[in-house]
Amino acid sequence: MNFEKLVSSIQTTSATLQQNAVRAVNIHLTLRNWLVGLYIVEYEQNGEDRAKYGQQLLSSLASEINIKGLSETNLKLCRQFYFVYPEILETLAPEYHNLIPFSIRQTVSDELKLPDNDEDRIRQTLSDEFGMKGTSEYIKQLILSCSFSHMVELIKLEEQTKRNFYELLILKNTPTVRELQRQINTLTYERLGLSPNKELALEQIRNKITPEQSADLIKSHYFFEF
Repeated sequence: MNFEKLVSSIQTTSATLQQNAVRAVNIHLTLRNWLVGLYIVEYEQNGEDRAKYGQQLLSSLASEINIKGLSETNLKLCRQFYFVYPEILETLAPEYHNLIPFSIRQTVSDELKLPDNDEDRIRQTLSDEFGMKGTSEYIKQLILSCSFSHMVELIKLEEQTKRNFYELLILKNTPTVRELQRQINTLTYERLGLSPNKELALEQIRNKITPEQSADLIKSHYFFEF
């Protein structure tokens, strides 16, 4: 091994492990925020003293827990995140199950067993395209492919088909958060829907998108607030 090889080996190893570490932190941040959303929804529905806090619940909660990254605004995002992606329950590793009381876990599981809706069918189609085993693996791959900042942009989209389109965009192209925002703001979904050649349009989009890098993840303010 010469000196240049030594330098290259250290740089490559450092970059690889840094990216893995950042990805791990972001995954756990996403799961934490989903669990926080679950806790809030469960309390709002069944809390013994929920009437005492009423409309001031999230403000009071943010003040009392005093955790960086869980301001009143972010607690609202956590709650919305849970509502949009309840299927994340099925992706949780067994070691996280003790963070959810069995009664709550059973209730959510029962709700997920209700007859399939349009979004379930769309995600099943997408999971088939990627060779994944069902929608739970599809959701798992989505979590692995992006930061919570990406998820925040997704949950802002009320139209489910539109949200599914940008989920697919993330899975195929791993855009930065800024790039995802740009694609949404420039109405990529709407323009693609009007395109007679959707495959060509998708290929053009793919060629223009800059993939997410570890440095981009580090710049995320959600990352620093964990």
